[in-house]
Amino acid sequence: MRFDPEQGDIDWDGLWTLLLSTLIIVITAAIPLFLTYLHVLRIARKSSSCPDACGGYLIFGKKLINGVADAEYRLRLEKIRQLVCEQPQCLVLLLGGMTSKNAPSEATSGLHYLQQHGLPVQANIRLEEQSKNTLDNLQNARQILQREQIDRVTLISNRYHLARCQLIANSLKIEHSLCAAETELTLDAVIAWKLLIEAAYIHWFVVGKNWARLVGNRRMLSRVT
Repeated sequence: MRFDPEQGDIDWDGLWTLLLSTLIIVITAAIPLFLTYLHVLRIARKSSSCPDACGGYLIFGKKLINGVADAEYRLRLEKIRQLVCEQPQCLVLLLGGMTSKNAPSEATSGLHYLQQHGLPVQANIRLEEQSKNTLDNLQNARQILQREQIDRVTLISNRYHLARCQLIANSLKIEHSLCAAETELTLDAVIAWKLLIEAAYIHWFVVGKNWARLVGNRRMLSRVT
């Protein structure tokens, strides 16, 4: 859901489905949310940090801190830096628009980081700078991949985020594999909370998509399929 108070831009579809998702969680004693949490945890634990060979890599951006990449975003960027050194011919698509005022886009910040840390000159890197969230990331990436005629990509992000990336990529029919930025999952209180937030996002997405199908809302379906 997008909300821009300066432009009066309220995503009423997103707001309604968020309320519906919350209502379902309440009346079911959070059982669907708990099951979704287990799924998110399973994907976070089992995902490989060694990607399959493929035609391209998508690196998800992350909200910047004072205009620069935080530790989690740097892990994603270090992963792709290593891969680019090994396979400089592969397309690398850095995803993420401007999420803070007076700051560069997430994609631009990621590129600056890579350039400062030994990016090969022959690297084939593109930027996607219009998106605000994971759904936007993959919608815009799909258009670029279609133009480049790339059939399969590797999605790179932190472990707690991979289940949502997978869900949306499947919904948009993007052929993909997952690659974790971290070698393994370190489960502490902070990561446990982030996994719960991801579970809530996934529950919201699934409820919204099923609602759109139920009522035949083509506008909503066009955004998630």
